[in-house]
Amino acid sequence: MRHGLAGFIGGLAFCGLFLWLDLGLVIALTGTVLGCGATWLATAPKPIRVEFDGMRPEVAEALENGQRQVAEILRLAGRIQLDSVRGEALAIGEIGRGILGDLRKDPDDLAKARRFLDYYLGSTRKVLERYVDLSERKLATRDAREGLEKIGNLLGEVRKGFESHRAGLAAEDLLDLDVEMQLLRSTMKMDGGLE
Repeated sequence: MRHGLAGFIGGLAFCGLFLWLDLGLVIALTGTVLGCGATWLATAPKPIRVEFDGMRPEVAEALENGQRQVAEILRLAGRIQLDSVRGEALAIGEIGRGILGDLRKDPDDLAKARRFLDYYLGSTRKVLERYVDLSERKLATRDAREGLEKIGNLLGEVRKGFESHRAGLAAEDLLDLDVEMQLLRSTMKMDGGLE
């Protein structure tokens, strides 16, 4: 989408300057480059910002690193041409963003989320970098097509893994809540507040 919009604005700039205003080829090409570049910069994805005030330094560092990885995953996803693969990559990025948000709300989950933050995000980013690189080369060999297909299939598994990881973190919170509710209920019974 970003590529197309930049090309469209550049084309409009060229048509306006060269065809309609008859300003010359050099000026029209300069306007085209400026129009494309300005559009490209204006439509850049906004970085994820989280305030780290009062947070333990190791949690803040882990969140900051995670945010960089997720932002890169989402940026790479935007470059993928095949809709189904792009959808999986975007879903992975959004789930990753959700896990980071959950971790920000409950920093005590850092130990449980460490492998996700230290390994899975970086590995997923590297796989997406390779996929984008190979797909943009437009190699027509059978090996290249099969490799891209394998990566596309892997992304579905990665998405499910990210979902499971997020659900696992939530399940432990739900279990803690259940224990707390049972304790409250039994305390109220002992105090005569419940029958």
